[in-house]
Amino acid sequence: MFNGGTEQICDCAVLQGYGANSLKSSTFPQEVKPLNGVYIHKVATGWGHSLFVARNDTEEDRAKLDDLPDYVP
Repeated sequence: MFNGGTEQICDCAVLQGYGANSLKSSTFPQEVKPLNGVYIHKVATGWGHSLFVARNDTEEDRAKLDDLPDYVP
């Protein structure tokens, strides 16, 4: 996850699939629960990844984004 200007960019790999003891991928749309309450500007998807561009204009926005897990390869 890295910050670019006033938008937070979060790679879906940070979220580790759909949670503990759950699917790592799906052919059907799934809710990304860690992003509940986060305002998403844009979504880009590829063969094995999703990228979310989220608003971080206010302290509340930044607090929600700070609660997301960090990806450490």
